[in-house]
Amino acid sequence: MTEHDPFNRLLHEWRAPDLPSSLEARIAGAYRTKLTCPYRQPPFYRRWWTARISIPVPLLGLALLLVAMLFWFRSKSAPGLPPETAGVVTRVNATGFEPLPNGRAHLVPVKETHQ
Repeated sequence: MTEHDPFNRLLHEWRAPDLPSSLEARIAGAYRTKLTCPYRQPPFYRRWWTARISIPVPLLGLALLLVAMLFWFRSKSAPGLPPETAGVVTRVNATGFEPLPNGRAHLVPVKETHQ
């Protein structure tokens, strides 16, 4: 500011208003209340429902794109393939085949086969 500025003179003449006498008592009371009752906050369930998680928009977009790609490629896989069954022999030697008298199937584990 220059010396000839008319606002400079007004600035020096201005005085801040006096503080109300109750201000210090209110501040001290609020501070004491916060110190003596630190658990006076909303219940956990209310804080949980109103919680906020900040996620940058590009990161959220990337996560949504990855989830969409996961579902897209998963739906393209061959449907209905049977799971691998360990220890089951699927070859049949029909030489000398004789049906069982009661008509029931009999499974023989791989370890017991004689070759």
